[in-house]
Amino acid sequence: MSLRAASVIDISDSTNTLFDHGAFEPRSRRVFVAHTARNSIEVIDHDARRHLSTLQGFPEAAGVVGDEGQVLVTNRGAAGLAWIDAHTLETRSVLDTGPRPNGGRNHFSPKASSGRLYR
Repeated sequence: MSLRAASVIDISDSTNTLFDHGAFEPRSRRVFVAHTARNSIEVIDHDARRHLSTLQGFPEAAGVVGDEGQVLVTNRGAAGLAWIDAHTLETRSVLDTGPRPNGGRNHFSPKASSGRLYR
């Protein structure tokens, strides 16, 4: 089975730019996309198929993973891992990592019930 475009979602200031990983977070039903070239995270409402918000302050955002109402973002430009609440879109914490972290899907899992990050 081949993929087909279901719709196009307009994201302002995204022409001729670079995106990286994206993740669907099931509890919020939102898609979080690393907008690497703009140092931001783009938030898309999956069900309404529209852009909700641009979250600033994610230097060279790269990896994104989401689950249990939480989203983790690796920021290569800041050697950090940001923890975002998928519902409020607030950054809960930023943790230091090694230089230029990339990805997160295979390494980190948010566990909302405990308020901790597990590796």
